[in-house]
Amino acid sequence: MRDYFHHSSPVRFVFPLDGDCLNSRDGILAGQQLQINVLVEAPAAEAITVQGIPAKKNTDGLWTAAVSVSEGRTELCVRDQAGHEDRITVFRLIGAENGFRLSVDDNILFLADLTVHPEYQSIFENPYLAVYKAAHDETGVCVHLNLFYETGDLSAFSKPRPYFNLSMMTDRFREEWRANSDWLRLSFHSRQEFPGPPYAVPEPEKIAEDCALVHKEIVRFAGGETLSRTTTVHFGACPVENVRAVRELGVRCLMGLFEVSASGKPSISYFYPPELVRHIGERDFWVDTEEQMAYGRIDLILNTIPASELKTRLQQVGNSAGRSGFFEFMIHEQYFYEDYCAHIPAFREMVLEACRFARSRGCKGQEISGLFNRMF
Repeated sequence: MRDYFHHSSPVRFVFPLDGDCLNSRDGILAGQQLQINVLVEAPAAEAITVQGIPAKKNTDGLWTAAVSVSEGRTELCVRDQAGHEDRITVFRLIGAENGFRLSVDDNILFLADLTVHPEYQSIFENPYLAVYKAAHDETGVCVHLNLFYETGDLSAFSKPRPYFNLSMMTDRFREEWRANSDWLRLSFHSRQEFPGPPYAVPEPEKIAEDCALVHKEIVRFAGGETLSRTTTVHFGACPVENVRAVRELGVRCLMGLFEVSASGKPSISYFYPPELVRHIGERDFWVDTEEQMAYGRIDLILNTIPASELKTRLQQVGNSAGRSGFFEFMIHEQYFYEDYCAHIPAFREMVLEACRFARSRGCKGQEISGLFNRMF
């Protein structure tokens, strides 16, 4: 098994870890530099240096050293007197500080609505998209919609809904999609909703086929500018072979929940082990430098929270040092519709409340894919 924490090394970084994306809450800003206190484990060492700087040994056997990190990508090296060393790569993402985004999973029905209403003169005449336009106009939020290729089992809806797939989507709004691509993006999610999780076993050909199919249709009806290089794979269960397959198709960042249940099972965490999932879950972003894929933490899935508890949950996230540099909120399309079995009447208000919270803290809407340009 891959040694993500470099436990086998006689000298190893404890903080930061390889792939960590650092923000101002991890240290002290001094001009364009972020000064951090590096923590190293080297129990048998008599002396060590970090970036050539002598480190100080603590009473618990750990070592510390003050190091400055620039924006972009930084290689760090720790070495002991015997020549043992550990090397990691850390990142400071330009634009990630004080940013926020709203992503939405399981999208397909609003596209069918746009297609069957020839009287619409704008995509924002669709009531569902109108919610996100209102949120963007008020708070500046960037909105990201992850798409199914086709509808499947719609028995959870009380009204009949005909079959629809992306090849049937009208392209008459293409220029409007392109004109709004600075804040409204689309990407692949899954072939359809059920059964799930659809990509939990190594089938790179299957996920590549589905991803390419969705990408092709997005470019056709919305333009290449609207296609994002960030997505959340349906259920967030995806072995490394499948992650490599979507990376080959241009995906550079995968979003997840990165939580571990009381029984020790990771949730919406792709293929990573619990120890690493816990670490990623306390960061805004993390990069798998070996696989060259970035990951982002979903802070709140709004449709899993009672509307009466949203304010409290927002404050909890805002008080988290590692996760308050960038806010990522998520919701799912189906909860918008009155005929859905679990319809949320406060759907619009919850979206606006989350976005207003981030804006009140001085955050600006941010599209994620660009954060990792030229990083790996």
